[in-house]
Amino acid sequence: MTSRVGFKFVRGFPFLKVAIVTASLAVGSPVHAEEALKRGPLAPSDLVVEIKSQGLDEVNAKVLTEMALDQPSVHKRLDGVRHRLLASEFKGQGDSSEYSLKVYDYDHDLLVDLKGRTTPDLKGIQSVRVHEVYQQLNPTDEEFDEAVQLLKQDENFGRSLLDGTLTAYKAMPGVIPQPSPANTNGRSERVISVGLMPQRANALPHEIVGINLSRMKVIRYPDRAPETTIATDVFCGWPNAGQYTTARGTQGQAEISIKKAGVELWKFTAVRPSASSGYWGSAVDLVNVTYKGKLMLSEMHVPILNVNYDGNVCGPYRDWQYSESAFNADGSNLASGIRRTVTRPETILESGTDFGNFRGIAVYTDGPETILVTELEAGWYRYISSYSFHEDGTIRPRFGFSGVEDSCICRVHHHHVFWRFDFEIGGHEAGNTVESFDGSRWNAIARETRQYREAATQKWRVSTSAPGNEIKGYVVEPGENDGTANAFGKGDAWILKYHEGQTDDSQAYIGTSNNLNAFVTGESVLDTDIVFWYGAHFTHDTQNPDTVAHVVGPTLRPY
Repeated sequence: MTSRVGFKFVRGFPFLKVAIVTASLAVGSPVHAEEALKRGPLAPSDLVVEIKSQGLDEVNAKVLTEMALDQPSVHKRLDGVRHRLLASEFKGQGDSSEYSLKVYDYDHDLLVDLKGRTTPDLKGIQSVRVHEVYQQLNPTDEEFDEAVQLLKQDENFGRSLLDGTLTAYKAMPGVIPQPSPANTNGRSERVISVGLMPQRANALPHEIVGINLSRMKVIRYPDRAPETTIATDVFCGWPNAGQYTTARGTQGQAEISIKKAGVELWKFTAVRPSASSGYWGSAVDLVNVTYKGKLMLSEMHVPILNVNYDGNVCGPYRDWQYSESAFNADGSNLASGIRRTVTRPETILESGTDFGNFRGIAVYTDGPETILVTELEAGWYRYISSYSFHEDGTIRPRFGFSGVEDSCICRVHHHHVFWRFDFEIGGHEAGNTVESFDGSRWNAIARETRQYREAATQKWRVSTSAPGNEIKGYVVEPGENDGTANAFGKGDAWILKYHEGQTDDSQAYIGTSNNLNAFVTGESVLDTDIVFWYGAHFTHDTQNPDTVAHVVGPTLRPY
């Protein structure tokens, strides 16, 4: 059978297979060509793409991390304590260069945040400050491996893991809430979620357990799964390759210039997902996007991504956009995590496999377009982030959805992806204005607002009144598969005045849905610095053969 929903098969024990077929769950091959980003040979192109590494690379960042961890004040705090580096961040340049290292202290169940400045040449550490916070970050691959090793010694699961009748996988949520017995100041113990997938009919049943890395203890749950997930004998999704992802803070960025006949069309800085901005990361992060020498956007990225299920049978989850998943991309690395390819890369959407040979951003040309693409991983979900830059000034942001074997994926769920477009049409000093098209005319938006796509003709345009611009503005055209928000999604567009600290909604974060409404305060958005949030929504129903494409996203069309 041919898949209409993007998954290779639905698997269950023999006595469940009849029920699965009766329910007509779609199985078979990868998604159709129109559902993927694109397929086939690349079209000839006369575009020239130049990629120059910028800032820190992976090697230099590792050296700086080791220097910071070797500071006397850090030794004083961490020596003799069981700890692990969970994430790192390096930002700024010259005198404003800063770093933050997140180290978990398992003996005291708290996060040690090491902050300071590097030297202007990024070759040394100037300072370090030690802070303690009660916070749980997503697990690292090292933590997952430690959790699996503990399970291999467990009397219930050890033998099955060792003989291969059970395989371990990263489940959702990554960290399971487990209040500390002391329960002071919101302190919780670090419990990693591990799924156990049976590999034959007489194996132990599917189960999701928690591994308390603070107490080195296995936790089992009623109904074989924690409260916000399920573990049944029916699985949907591609086989899980179990490959490693990139750690939060793995460095890599490059200046990318796109030229035709010696004339520069596009220029921007591309930051790989593992080093992208925002609390949850933001996938492919593009900064200072210029077209023909004129600034169009200060930043373009995906800081918010979440999913909710009908009846809350699983989740809801706030996903992260920094864990790079492996996909197939043949070419040469011109910066850390940025590869120039001469053939079309294949993500899980095109290949139908969770295996790959590269993690990061692949860059390639296809006729008049230059495309950047990456694949991301959050538990059993796989996401594709892509941007296409046309020589005529058009930008096509795209986001794709897939997943690997699990039970939750079989249930109807709704993905919500939110792009943040920080427009600067005409330059930093030029004010921008937003208008909404109601089907017959354009109407200026005077104050900050949230809007829904109420008609097929709905679109927006962001423009500048500054003189001397070949491009006056951009029309934001919704994609035909972008849907409209349910109650959990909360909206389809937010028009806001720019403020620092609003790169994502982490400062207003309550629950797993987006909290962008907290930024709508009634400020004027006429002739000012505009931030345009755009939401797209994809419903995934494995039992519905008419499920629409697995790729969503607007088109930014110049005028």
